[in-house]
Amino acid sequence: MKIIISLILIFTSALFGQTKEEVNKHEKHVQDLISAIKKINQSLEKVKDEATAKENIDGLKKLQVEIQVLKAQQKVMGQPPQDLKEKIINQYAKSIFTEAQTLNEHLKRIHSDPKILSLLKDIIKDFKP
Repeated sequence: MKIIISLILIFTSALFGQTKEEVNKHEKHVQDLISAIKKINQSLEKVKDEATAKENIDGLKKLQVEIQVLKAQQKVMGQPPQDLKEKIINQYAKSIFTEAQTLNEHLKRIHSDPKILSLLKDIIKDFKP
C-alpha cells in the first residue's frame, strides 16, 4: 500500500505548471509514467522462475533506464499547485492505482523468491517510488 500511495504522489508531483502548455507537458509526463509502469508490469508478469528472469533481464534494464529518465524529469518539474494536483488525481487516479497495485504484487512475488530476486534486485530497485 505504501508503494501505491508513493506512486500516486510521484505521478501527481510530476504535474507542475500554470500555462496550458506546461499543464499539457506535465500531463504527458504522467501519461508516460503510467505507460512505463504498464510496460514494467507486462515484463514482470513473464518472470515466473530463474530462467524467465534471465530471459527478461535485457528488457527490464531498458525499462529501468526509462524510469530513471522519467524520475529525473520529474525532479526538474517540481511540485504542482494544489488545484492541478486535484485535477490530475481525478483524471488519472484509477490508472495510477491499478498499475501501482499490479506492480506491488509483482515486486512482492519477486521478493519472495531468492533466486529471482538475486537476478533482478539491482534492476527492480528503480521500479520502487
